[in-house]
Amino acid sequence: MQLVATGGSGETALIKLAQTMAAGGHHSTATALRRLAQAGYTSLEQVDNTSDWILLSIPGMGTKRLGEVRRLSRSDWQPPSAQAIQAASWFLSAAQFALHYWPLETLVSLVQDTAPAMAMEGPVDKQLAQDVFSEAAQKARRYCAAEELLQALWQVSGSCAESGLPVPGPEPDSGIQPQTMTDSPLETSTPDPMAMPTDEEDVAQDNGHFAFPRHKRLEIVRSFWIAYERREIKNKDAWARSHYQIKGKTLLCYEREFQDQKQAILAEARGR
Repeated sequence: MQLVATGGSGETALIKLAQTMAAGGHHSTATALRRLAQAGYTSLEQVDNTSDWILLSIPGMGTKRLGEVRRLSRSDWQPPSAQAIQAASWFLSAAQFALHYWPLETLVSLVQDTAPAMAMEGPVDKQLAQDVFSEAAQKARRYCAAEELLQALWQVSGSCAESGLPVPGPEPDSGIQPQTMTDSPLETSTPDPMAMPTDEEDVAQDNGHFAFPRHKRLEIVRSFWIAYERREIKNKDAWARSHYQIKGKTLLCYEREFQDQKQAILAEARGR
């Protein structure tokens, strides 16, 4: 959920924040915000819900500049170690390569170390992609929580519907081209906000990285949107943790999944 939409001048919330910080003499922070705006980010909330590893892959966005931005909303943020950054960078490059050959579910299972034994068939590149990704994931898990890696993997793959987040570029010598992510237009028809999928639909649309089945994710999102509309929420992360024991980042991913139903859900809530 974006904090501020673009204004009539076309300036995003992030650009306006950069201008404000520059006016206050915080030029380093303003530069960092401009870097993010150039990469396609539009609000601080969008940045805040993006993995450190994704942001660090943006050209010109080192740990110092990331720290300038992170501490605007997280006073206790600490930069990752050089070893963690190196491991995460390899993980992202390996993920981009592997996604050319393997479905997201396979890579998720490799990160979670739950992948079943698979018979290797097909071109040698496909086999190499899995081997390299598996090794990169194992190394990255020495420094990063599996949840962080999964979030970065989902953002790289574009699995969160209509995320609008930029894809990190490849390492300078990797020779791997990033996947393109495009925004999908919202549905023009008005869906039934209370429609629940059948068991078969739940199975088809759920993977191991979701803590709740699809109908429960819709219920969570509906509850959040209505409470937010009524100004009952002061802190998104705190609300998500206290009500459903999930993080604000996880809730944001759920929101993107059902973004096309938001207007109908709010319209129904206002009509009561």
